[in-house]
Amino acid sequence: MTRLRLSHIPFHSVLLMVVGLAVACCAASARSEPGGDVGNRAPESQGIAHWINSEPLTMEDLRGKVVLIDFWTYTCVNCIRTMPYLREWHDKYAKEGLVIVGIHAPEFEFENLPENVEASVEEFDLTYPIAQDNEIGTWRAYSNRAWPAKYLVGKDVFVRYKHFGEGSYQETERQIRDALRAAGATVSDVWESTDEKPQFDSEARSRDLDKPNPRDLRWLLTQ
Repeated sequence: MTRLRLSHIPFHSVLLMVVGLAVACCAASARSEPGGDVGNRAPESQGIAHWINSEPLTMEDLRGKVVLIDFWTYTCVNCIRTMPYLREWHDKYAKEGLVIVGIHAPEFEFENLPENVEASVEEFDLTYPIAQDNEIGTWRAYSNRAWPAKYLVGKDVFVRYKHFGEGSYQETERQIRDALRAAGATVSDVWESTDEKPQFDSEARSRDLDKPNPRDLRWLLTQ
């Protein structure tokens, strides 16, 4: 048997091997960290005050499913305009293994009230699980910065795709279908929408959590 001796390998080759292993280990470690970037393990929800349409859910509970996380708030016009697409995807793909979880992250103090959120969920005819993220814990866990925002999580609980704002409905649906196929679902019999209309301003409303929001009642009361 021939033995390979390190003394016979050029130093620069050994150095490249060590650096390569270090980079690979760092990449694997970063991928295993929870967060909202594509390739991250999807974070568990944090500090949820109330669940609507569902018992409390965890990402581990949903392992094996395809999960679409939707950050929204009920006074956000941009969010409201995405709801017809969310309802359609829920109707078409829930039986194939898609679970939509709406994360209601309030902008204003009155949006914290469960009765207000429940009334809005009923008004908008949202039948999928909704979590009230009143303390913005889940928002922070995903490093989210905007309403609306969508994070698509695959069967292995890793983030596959994300999108901020309105629009890109066809691309989002294609991503959903790809994730369902990867999870073993058959979606060939489910029609795929080709309608991108109506087109609206695709700008998401951003939120810098390190700066006061002049429209936030909590901030106004301290002035």
